[in-house]
Amino acid sequence: MSREFDARLQTMFADANMELDGANFVGRVMTNTLAWRNRLVAALAGLSLVVAICVLVFNIPLLQITQQVSLIFTTALIDVGEGWTALLLAPVNNIGSLLILTAKALRIIQKKMAGASYVN
Repeated sequence: MSREFDARLQTMFADANMELDGANFVGRVMTNTLAWRNRLVAALAGLSLVVAICVLVFNIPLLQITQQVSLIFTTALIDVGEGWTALLLAPVNNIGSLLILTAKALRIIQKKMAGASYVN
């Protein structure tokens, strides 16, 4: 390697070796996190408002809606009949528990991927 390349490399490494302002970085991360959380809350509030307006406009009885949602989420996935097996599998043998377990598994995978370190 020639001295010309060596001098250029030393200059590049010297330019790249700068201190990062930790407080500024943390401030930007917190601002972005709070903005994301505020957008999520606003979206959920807007969705709730739209549902409430639809219920009022279309005069749908709220009790009937909750009964239908409850009926859908408690529908059995597998018919296990009667007896102790039905009692044993009742908490996990429905659509609601399948949705909850799927969401939990996706959250665990997302946390593992977000916290993965690729540095040895």
